[in-house]
Amino acid sequence: MNYKSALLVVTAAVMLSGEPHEIEVPKHPQAESLIREADQLPPEFAADIILLLIEYGFVPDHASRNILLEKAFSLAASAQEPVALQRAEQPGPVSNALNDVFKEGLDEVSLESRTIRLFARSDPARARELFEHMSLPLGTTFTCTDPLYYDLSIYYAAMLDIANTLPDRQMLEHFLQHQASQLRSIAQIAPTVRIVLNLRQAHSDLNDVLKTVVTQLPNLDHDPRIFSFDAVNVLSAMSDIDALSVIDTDYVAQQSRKWLLKEMKAGFCTIQGGTVARLDGSQAHLEPLSPVDFFNQRFASSANGALIIRSTGIENSPTATTPDSERHSHRYLELENTYEILATPEAQRSATWQSDMNKFVEDVLQWSDGQLSESERARYYVEKSALMRSILSTQKLQVSTTHLTQGEWQSLQRAVPLADVPARDAVAQATVNFFDGPTARLVYNRRRALWFAPVRSLLRSFAEPVAVEPLSASPEPVAASYAALVKLFEERGTRY
Repeated sequence: MNYKSALLVVTAAVMLSGEPHEIEVPKHPQAESLIREADQLPPEFAADIILLLIEYGFVPDHASRNILLEKAFSLAASAQEPVALQRAEQPGPVSNALNDVFKEGLDEVSLESRTIRLFARSDPARARELFEHMSLPLGTTFTCTDPLYYDLSIYYAAMLDIANTLPDRQMLEHFLQHQASQLRSIAQIAPTVRIVLNLRQAHSDLNDVLKTVVTQLPNLDHDPRIFSFDAVNVLSAMSDIDALSVIDTDYVAQQSRKWLLKEMKAGFCTIQGGTVARLDGSQAHLEPLSPVDFFNQRFASSANGALIIRSTGIENSPTATTPDSERHSHRYLELENTYEILATPEAQRSATWQSDMNKFVEDVLQWSDGQLSESERARYYVEKSALMRSILSTQKLQVSTTHLTQGEWQSLQRAVPLADVPARDAVAQATVNFFDGPTARLVYNRRRALWFAPVRSLLRSFAEPVAVEPLSASPEPVAASYAALVKLFEERGTRY
């Protein structure tokens, strides 16, 4: 039996025995009900709800908190998603939805990390024990057509929390050395260096840890997608180490050069760059920063040109592309364009707005997935959910908001009432039914995180007041549980 299996057996025994601690009933009966009903949910949602209730203070008893944290950690091992992902360039509707929902920490690694961060406040020794035996499932190699790649931010937040619980420098250095020796993905380098440099301010003698990171660099797994997005971040981390002058400058530069050449010769994704808005409203093309140029500027120039990397002979992988299934459908773009016009204050003042909006609502509700492929049905699910959420969130605008900055509009939004959308309650019920319909079931069975993304977005939107009641009565248990959670949070004056 491996260590993690043993941990789960011990955890299960603690939870089932009822000894020496009975779980104290939370102060709020709805919280008690949510904890009890979580047992009927898929493991990642059950663990998330338990952790949210603990994070927001609904389980005040120390012993009960720890027992529930053990339960959440054991549930995390069965989460459908092994590790969080984040979107790459040119995100489409599906990758956008996944990017947003992964930030909730619903994957195995993030759920375990969230549990450990809570344990670090109440039982640091247990937090360290769990963290040191976590495994990072980083065996995937992402290609130039993959719209997502690793997001390890919650894991490294937990790592910093654990480091801050260690009582002396020797234990800290041992802990960090172990982490540095296990590095295998490009995505791990920059956050590891940031943590060590952060801790180094209080513990100056962590130079051996930094040297281990530098030594590991050329041995990392090749990944063209992660390299294309993180190469400059990695080289910037190496430059920060070099600036400390605690490791031989030539060694840092040579290791960085060796890694860079290995990755580029193995193949990388050419990133197309993007656009940036000028002050006059026009668009300017923004070229991505070349890792070769960055290296030559930061390292090669200080070595009298001896380390300069020439582009000749370096192979180049295909341009990073977005699959067709990751692009918005033509029907969605047509409907979205219609909505953008209808949502303007000018349109809302029109005598025909109610009938125009009613026609738009009918068009959205009647939009079906027809003969779409499975991947296209997933896109359709995300797109139709977004349109229904937009209808429910339509606000009564008196003046144009185009002159406002994003920050000004965000601060103003909460004070703007909802518009008098025809059949709003019917749209809310149709949305709830859609989340439990055949297309939603297909998405749910394939990837529960993607199914949950529109549910989460609805409960976080301005449509929440009209959606939460029908959602809480939904026969779909996950949607109903999160709606109940939102209502519970609102009683405390807290937003989900």
